[in-house]
Amino acid sequence: MAAATAVCLLSPSLSASQIEGSWLTGDGAIVQIRPCSDGLCGKLVDFPPPAGEVKEKITDRYNEDKSKRNRKVLGINVLWNMAPVDDTTWAGMVYDPKRGLSAKATLELQKNGKLTLTGCKKVVVDICMSEDWVRSASR
Repeated sequence: MAAATAVCLLSPSLSASQIEGSWLTGDGAIVQIRPCSDGLCGKLVDFPPPAGEVKEKITDRYNEDKSKRNRKVLGINVLWNMAPVDDTTWAGMVYDPKRGLSAKATLELQKNGKLTLTGCKKVVVDICMSEDWVRSASR
C-alpha cells in the first residue's frame, strides 16, 4: 500500500520531466518547457522574426492587455499553470503573441514523441486550434 501511494505521488513529477526541454513549434519558434512556481511554464527562447524586424526588439504589440504591449516578446512565458491531467496530458494556459490572445490549453505527449498543443478560446462557443511540436536540439 505504501509503495502504491509513493508511486502515485511521484507520477506527476516523472511525467513532467517527459516534456521538459526545448520544443520547435509549427512556425519555427523554440519554447523551453521547465518547472516554475505554478507547475510547468514554457518560455519563448527563439523565433523567426517578421521580415525587416529584429526579434530582440519586437514588442508584444497585439496583447489584449494594453499595459503589456511594450514588453519584449523574446523571453516571455507562452505557457503557464501547466499541471498534469494524466501520464501524457497537461492542462493550463497558452499565450499567442502573434494574435495577442491567451487561451486555455492542453499539451499531450504523443507516442511518436511529438507534443500536441491545443488552445481553446471562448468566443460564442469554444474555438480550438492544435499544432504539433517536435523536440529541438537547442537546449
